[in-house]
Amino acid sequence: MLNQFLKAIQSFHLPQKTRIIVATSAGLDSVALLHLLARTNHLSQFTLEIAHLTHNIRSSEEGEMDKALIQQLADSYQLPVHFYTLQRDTLNKYGHEQMARTERQRWLFSLCQTDEDKIALAHHADDQVETIFMRLQKNYPLKGLKGISAESHPIIRPLLAMKKSQLRQFLEANHLTWHEDSTNQDPSIERNYLRAQLQHITPYWPTMMQNLIHLGVITTEYNQLLDYLFTEELSHIRYDASIPHFIYPYNRFTHLPNLVRNELIFYWFNQLMKGIIRADYRLPLKFIQNINLFPQRTTLLRGHGIIIRRKKSNLYISKE
Repeated sequence: MLNQFLKAIQSFHLPQKTRIIVATSAGLDSVALLHLLARTNHLSQFTLEIAHLTHNIRSSEEGEMDKALIQQLADSYQLPVHFYTLQRDTLNKYGHEQMARTERQRWLFSLCQTDEDKIALAHHADDQVETIFMRLQKNYPLKGLKGISAESHPIIRPLLAMKKSQLRQFLEANHLTWHEDSTNQDPSIERNYLRAQLQHITPYWPTMMQNLIHLGVITTEYNQLLDYLFTEELSHIRYDASIPHFIYPYNRFTHLPNLVRNELIFYWFNQLMKGIIRADYRLPLKFIQNINLFPQRTTLLRGHGIIIRRKKSNLYISKE
């Protein structure tokens, strides 16, 4: 177990003294991650810190018990610890699950002091399978089916190749304590419901985990090829900052493979909207369909504050 973990950590090629903020909820996964990092740190020589966020979704008693366990772990390994409590009125205003995730990421990112700092999250192989299965159900395009990335700066996920059962065995074998999150049993939470359904499927599909993880691996490889082809097209894009808008040859666009077209549309939308579009965003697909179905139209797409027009031999992509 420790050797497998060390190989995963070494794959990130982090220099000694790298500051790693370990997001620790007091649950099984993140407690295992913290112990593994701390117990192998005599070899890695990282600068470890703990970060714990109280979501305020569960009872205050459970939240205090979690904080006490985190403080105990910090004391035992002599590590600095950061605590943050999410206010209930914030959750009620924006919706519990999504808001908690967004606020947690914002806070964790704020703890990074330099561009070299890392945030270690405890996603494991079971999480990967659930994510890919969930995205299959929602008809995600190719980019979304690669699942959870092992590294997405500043985030690293050293447990992604390990099963939850391995983490449990590690903690139990070493008589280590964690807390079960009561919300993990709430079937109204989408991932909890899906997890229960997968447990019913597994007896009829014993290799499901390996098969779905393999799907994620080959999808990642195809995405690397797609990124290469997309990069080749960037040289044909012109940008006029005075409007602002993008200009791209229409005929060249119509002869590209659909996947490369889709990547270009995602790129234009991201640049104009100043953000990252989710992999299941539907407007780019609608745009491509409009080009195929109505090649003579001047306005090919209007929506979400973006308009894409055809003028003579070029596409013009801008905000409305």
